[in-house]
Amino acid sequence: MKSFFYILFFTLLSFEGLAQINFPALSGRNENAIPILAATTAASSITITSTTSGGDITSDGGSTIITKGLIWSTSSSPTIALSTKTTESSPSSLGAFMSSLTNLTPNTTYYLRSYATNKVGTGYGNEVSFKTSSLITGTSYQGGFIFYIDGTGQHGLIAANEDLPTLVDGNGGRISGYKWCNCTDPFNTIKTGTVSSNGSSNTTTIISKQGGTGNSYAAIAARSYRGGGYTDWYLPSIEELQKLSPFTYAGDGSTINGFIGSDYWSSTENLYNKRNEPGYVNGDPSSNKWTTAYYLVLGSGLGYDPVYYTKVYDGGQVRPIRAF
Repeated sequence: MKSFFYILFFTLLSFEGLAQINFPALSGRNENAIPILAATTAASSITITSTTSGGDITSDGGSTIITKGLIWSTSSSPTIALSTKTTESSPSSLGAFMSSLTNLTPNTTYYLRSYATNKVGTGYGNEVSFKTSSLITGTSYQGGFIFYIDGTGQHGLIAANEDLPTLVDGNGGRISGYKWCNCTDPFNTIKTGTVSSNGSSNTTTIISKQGGTGNSYAAIAARSYRGGGYTDWYLPSIEELQKLSPFTYAGDGSTINGFIGSDYWSSTENLYNKRNEPGYVNGDPSSNKWTTAYYLVLGSGLGYDPVYYTKVYDGGQVRPIRAF
């Protein structure tokens, strides 16, 4: 009889101990599962560089969610291993959330998923795709306005929103514009050989050969411009100025985009010889003097024909451009 009570006593103790153990099956909470997301929200408010989307977390998988957000790529099935993702500031809450995607490439198809991560792993919502808007000439973008788009639809040229300010001389007087060269003698100017259609490389060459600082002449003034926080502005080539010309005047002949109907320097040199120049030898190309550079009258509707003039002419305007 006594042995029976001992057995009963220890059996009850065993059941009491088991009752204090939190078995997942008994508690209704499985801590070995990843979060579950119901859906990824379709992209909305799509622009050339941004969009908005979100997700909906229906289960945390039994443990606290550590991080959640959106992940995207130009390839299907993006994962959190990528750097292109958002991270929500309050990740532990369940339910719907929204995020903004920025710094996207225009005219590009992206694949997007929502995600949530707990200590077990990461769960993903379904994948949705969207395409960013196409670039349009004449619209604001990256520090200026677009005036040319190449065949990819993703790259082109941007002009600054304003001309560079005219210079002030040592006595506080206004100077009408910029000289092309860092020089004073029109018949003894440095040959830079800048005949490329790429104004950026022309600008680099001009500065490297002519020196100078600040805004002492057209090329270095353009390179020193910092519109929109960008540091890659340059003096356009004559070909690039010709692309810009249609965006400088309206149909009624009035100027637009801040152009003033004046002479705008290009970074393109012109080989121009003159018989009465010092050192001229008839028929000897080595004697030719690179004394002039091309400019274009912008804001007047006079056409795209380039004009050349002496590099020491100080009436030239400067409108920096940059590539994207």
